[in-house]
Amino acid sequence: MSADLWSSFGGIEYLFRSKGGSMSKRVTKTKSCRDREKLGILRVKDHRRIEERILRLLDRYEASPETDKRWLDIGRSCIEQGFMAINRAVFEQKRAELPED
Repeated sequence: MSADLWSSFGGIEYLFRSKGGSMSKRVTKTKSCRDREKLGILRVKDHRRIEERILRLLDRYEASPETDKRWLDIGRSCIEQGFMAINRAVFEQKRAELPED
């Protein structure tokens, strides 16, 4: 980013300045929120075990000379991306709130 463009946004101070106070406000969570997080963690642990079993199967395929390594790599990437998307869905990721919101 050019210096002129950067300064037009007020530099780094603009990006990290909060309106009316510190950005380190303590956030308290309700019991239902904590329960959802615990359930989400358990689900992600299950997903990780399933993913690991599939990846180990793909490792065995990779050792085989008749396996097309290019397609195997594509498949592995898609599986890893799929599990990552599922895990994000479990935790219902939202966009970060900024002080100016």
